[in-house]
Amino acid sequence: MPGRARVALPDLVASDRLDGLFGGLSTRARVVMSQAPVTLTVGLVAIAAAVFSPETLSDPLFLAALLFHLVVFTACVSIPWGRLPHLAFAVIPVLDCLAIGFTREAGGPAFNVLSLMLVFPVIWLSAQLRAFMPFVATGAAVLSVFVPSITVGSPPAGDSMIRTIFLPLVMSVIAATAHLVSTTIHRQRIRLVENEYDLARTLDESVRRQGLLDAVLKAVGVGVWVVDRSGSTVLTNRAMQADRALAGLADAGAGRGHLLSADRSTPVPSAMSPAARSAK
Repeated sequence: MPGRARVALPDLVASDRLDGLFGGLSTRARVVMSQAPVTLTVGLVAIAAAVFSPETLSDPLFLAALLFHLVVFTACVSIPWGRLPHLAFAVIPVLDCLAIGFTREAGGPAFNVLSLMLVFPVIWLSAQLRAFMPFVATGAAVLSVFVPSITVGSPPAGDSMIRTIFLPLVMSVIAATAHLVSTTIHRQRIRLVENEYDLARTLDESVRRQGLLDAVLKAVGVGVWVVDRSGSTVLTNRAMQADRALAGLADAGAGRGHLLSADRSTPVPSAMSPAARSAK
């Protein structure tokens, strides 16, 4: 749009630079970066299990759960997400929820804390701008609770069912909060960018009008002398500068010693000089 390219916007803050860096990545790279927290956490869990609970790594179900995580990460790296529909990546955080559920179920009570990992895929899904994404995130959290239990053959019941329901409820609140914060920040940034462009356009228009005004003043045959409130010279046109007497008057600031009264002998007092009178 006219006026935008000629005005430089202020330097970006650190958060904006990070956003610009993330936004400059390819779709595949963004998916991999979003998946990184889950993958790194699973890697740390595997290392901790090898150190503190070696027998867990001999459990075929636990190894299958780790393999599930590896397959999900491989899909993030190998699939050309840029060629697929925009929300096709949503299958990855949903699979993350299932993989986390299987890892928790295979590890037994000692690994129940892995439910906290659901925060990563839930926020990933809920941070999208589509209004239905928090419901997808909540549904994925529900699947992470019931699908592994049913698959393993130990469906929750009684008190266990109550504890199981709490997790999806908490995740639904997190999903709603993350979506609200994300959409609010998005709207604020759009408004900020629009304000910046409006300001740039207004400034450019002011510069253009100033140029036109300068051209008009230079073409006027009468000397023009503009002063500020302190009496200092702000602008003189070409006619003012061409006349040596007038130019000297402007260069003197308040004009002391250059102007004479009607008797042509008495200097005009400083308070009565043109600059001082115009500044009042």
